[in-house]
Amino acid sequence: MKKFLNIILICLFNFLQIHGAASEVCPAKSLEEISVEKCNQLLFNAISEGDVRSVENFLSLPATILEKFINLTKEDCTPLVLACAFDKREIIEKLLMTEAIDVNARVCSGLTALMVAAYGSNIEAVRLLLADRRQDVTAVEACGDSALTFAVVGSHNAEIVRLLLADHRMNSDCINHKKVGPMLDGATMFMGAAWNGDDQIIKEFVADGRADLNITDEFHGDTALMKAAYKGRLAVVRTLLAAGGVDIDLRDREGKTALKMAEEEGHADVAQLLRQAER
Repeated sequence: MKKFLNIILICLFNFLQIHGAASEVCPAKSLEEISVEKCNQLLFNAISEGDVRSVENFLSLPATILEKFINLTKEDCTPLVLACAFDKREIIEKLLMTEAIDVNARVCSGLTALMVAAYGSNIEAVRLLLADRRQDVTAVEACGDSALTFAVVGSHNAEIVRLLLADHRMNSDCINHKKVGPMLDGATMFMGAAWNGDDQIIKEFVADGRADLNITDEFHGDTALMKAAYKGRLAVVRTLLAAGGVDIDLRDREGKTALKMAEEEGHADVAQLLRQAER
């Protein structure tokens, strides 16, 4: 059986090579390894070039052959991750129809295809991935960032945030997770959006209703309102106050309120809005 699989792989390689899809590959120790490496290389080439027909040829192979290379990594990438990175929607759809594909395969510090699509603002790719029942929506990479994190503080894409929040597999723990690292540094994604002034994303969180509006970060004791006030994000402050349930009297670890921060930073319009809310 093993010999038979090798013959099939070699025949496939030769067929695609004749049709112009082949490229140089690294030498390997055995016939089977060479065959798999060549097929893996050809599949990557077809995806990056958007060659749907060649991808279909690969995916039409028997599962016992396909599973040998469909989830292999090349330069910290898998076929599905590569398709998401290049936003090859038709190819993504065809890959997801393959039972052998691992939709949650991790590459490069634990990134998944969903994280890559979210960071790249590839909305249709995100839609396709979320439609797959096998998708782990709340998965995190090595630094603790999820696809939602990448959408909020990576691509700042409100539509992708909406899609992720609307998915039935999304949970409150993921939404209110405090991230310690380069992207959020002890704050939640909601706080990150407030800091960046992404008002539409704030509205998505508010509409969803699961984000803790008064949660504080791990280092300064700031709330989302404080961060928005400090940065002078007038639209965000207005949205937060209109949401209801935001405690404007909370103080950070230095004893400062959101109003005090706005005043100290010279954001007169924000300060005025907060004074009006106190009445």
